[in-house]
Amino acid sequence: MKRILTFALALILALSLCACRARSTDAAQPAEEPRKLTPAEAVTAAMDANNSIESAHVSASLSLDMTWQPDSDTAMSVENIKASILIDADYQKSPYILKGTVTLDLSEESETQLEKLPFCLWQEDGELCVAMGYDVGSKTTWYGYRMGTEDVTSMVPTQESLAQYQTLLRDWAEHFTDAGEMTVNGEPATAYEAQIDGEMLRKMFESYKDPNGDPMLTFSDELIKELPPIRFVIAVDANGMPVYQEVDAAAFALALLKRIVPTTFGAEIDGFTLDTLLLTTTVSQVNAVDSIEIPEDVVFNDYSTAMPAISAFLGA
Repeated sequence: MKRILTFALALILALSLCACRARSTDAAQPAEEPRKLTPAEAVTAAMDANNSIESAHVSASLSLDMTWQPDSDTAMSVENIKASILIDADYQKSPYILKGTVTLDLSEESETQLEKLPFCLWQEDGELCVAMGYDVGSKTTWYGYRMGTEDVTSMVPTQESLAQYQTLLRDWAEHFTDAGEMTVNGEPATAYEAQIDGEMLRKMFESYKDPNGDPMLTFSDELIKELPPIRFVIAVDANGMPVYQEVDAAAFALALLKRIVPTTFGAEIDGFTLDTLLLTTTVSQVNAVDSIEIPEDVVFNDYSTAMPAISAFLGA
């Protein structure tokens, strides 16, 4: 579960923390009708203004819906998995802190359900610290672990890796088109959509490194041509602020799994479908979030050491 939650946090930060600087006008000059930005200009402006965010509130949902229908000769039954990771958090750039709650919901057939599990993520002494709070009796105990420089670089979006991701999207800005109007945070917004494919996919995934500095995933020219695109939507409000993002990667992930699983594990995954793999993110209260405090008395343990307490919390 640690990997799932960390990866979800990484996705949300990498895809959501961008903003547009407000432009001031000279009061002595006549007001001019604002020029309507092209999709490429709107997306580029959002990426260039990423550093203007000092704090923000982020609400995100990562939804998964997949089915595996094993071969009829096997004794295994049909497996249906529906899951969603809901994260509601405040972000503070300096010092780098993300603090909020996470809820993991599985299908009704499963008894595993976490209700608003608190978490905190922050940088300290060159390390990234992750802590989660568990109710033990009437007290919330925070269990945490530290990630070294290599782990931080490969798994968690630091300011440097966020900037790299923004650069990739800026390079792809000309591929965005106007997708119409939508309502975000109760206000009108304009949506822009792009299909992320080919070399852009290769650059995005190869930017994640393992502890040795090598790409965690590499793609051959042949595979890049076969993989479906990832659908990416960004919505900008009337002030030019990017307030919503959506990533639909179901078709891409299904095609990728069907290629790498047989090669890696020597087994086919016939009968496997992935109907939903969708990340949606809403950003609000930009530069209006109060100072975030790191929880006190975090118990830093090896993950295996903390498992008994976590299992007790889950009722396992």
